[in-house]
Amino acid sequence: MLNLIVFIILVSYHIRFNPYCLCTQQVEALFPPFWYVILIAIGIIEGSTISRGWEGWDSSTSSDKLVADLKPEYIPGNLGN
Repeated sequence: MLNLIVFIILVSYHIRFNPYCLCTQQVEALFPPFWYVILIAIGIIEGSTISRGWEGWDSSTSSDKLVADLKPEYIPGNLGN
C-alpha cells in the first residue's frame, strides 16, 4: 500500500515522468518490442519450471491420465534448484 502511494507521488512530481503516461508506456515508446520480449522471457522461465518439476504424461502415477504429477523430489516454489 505504501509503495503504491510513493509510486503515485513520484510519478506525479518527477521531472522525467509525464503524469498522464505510465512508465511502461514510456519504455514501449523507446523500445517497441518490449512486451514481446517480456512475454518470451516469461514463457521460457515457465517452460523450464514445468519441465523441471512435472512428470511426463506417460509416467504419471495417477489413475486419470489427463493429469500429470509433480516429481517426488520437486518442492513447489523452491527456486534455488
